[in-house]
Amino acid sequence: MAVVDVKQVAEKVKLGLWHFEESPSELARRHPGLQRLYDDLATRYRHEGRIIERMAVHALLMEMDGLTAADALPLIDHDEAGKPLLRDGRCLSVSHTKGYAALMLSDNRPVGVDIEYVSDRVGKIAHMFLRDDEQAPSSREQLVVWCAKEAAFKLFSADKLTFHEMRVEPFCLSALGKVSLTNLQRQSTISLYYQFERDYVLVYTAP
Repeated sequence: MAVVDVKQVAEKVKLGLWHFEESPSELARRHPGLQRLYDDLATRYRHEGRIIERMAVHALLMEMDGLTAADALPLIDHDEAGKPLLRDGRCLSVSHTKGYAALMLSDNRPVGVDIEYVSDRVGKIAHMFLRDDEQAPSSREQLVVWCAKEAAFKLFSADKLTFHEMRVEPFCLSALGKVSLTNLQRQSTISLYYQFERDYVLVYTAP
C-alpha cells in the first residue's frame, strides 16, 4: 500500500488518498499497528475485499495523524444516521473503489468525499441518479454527478436525501473542477471539488 496524496483542503480539514494492492494479512504484517484490527475483521467478514477496505481506511487515518502504535489507533464510531466519526469528536468521511481508499478528516465541520473507478458502466444506471433538468451527456460527466451526489449524501446524512432531491448545476468538464449542488430539501447550495485521474474520479466537499 502506498500513500498517493495527503493534503490540506480547508482550515483544519485534510484529504487523504491511498492505493492498495496487497492482501489484508500482508498489510497487517507491514503495519503492526493494524494487526489487532485485522484479527477482529477476519472473524466478522469472509470477503477479503471488505477487510482490506476497512484496514486501508485505518492505515490512512494513522498516516494522516502520524500514529504508529497499536494502542494509538483511533476508533471509528457511527452516529444515528450511519455517518462515521471519531471517538475524539472529529468528523470524517470515507470512500472506497477498486484499489483505492479516500478519507476526509475535519476538526470542526462535516465533510463528504466519494471516489469511483473510471469506467463506462455508470451510463447503465444514469437514469437512477440523474434528474431531467441535469446535464451530463458523457460518462465522465455522469461520474462527476454520481460522485458529487454520493459525497453530498454523506455530508447531509441526517436528511437521508434521494438522488432526485439533489441537483447538480451545469458545469464544464475538466481534469480539475468545481460543481454546485443544491440540496432541494433545504434549498441550500454547496460547492464540491473534483479531480480526474487515469483510474478514478475523486469528489469532495467541506462547506
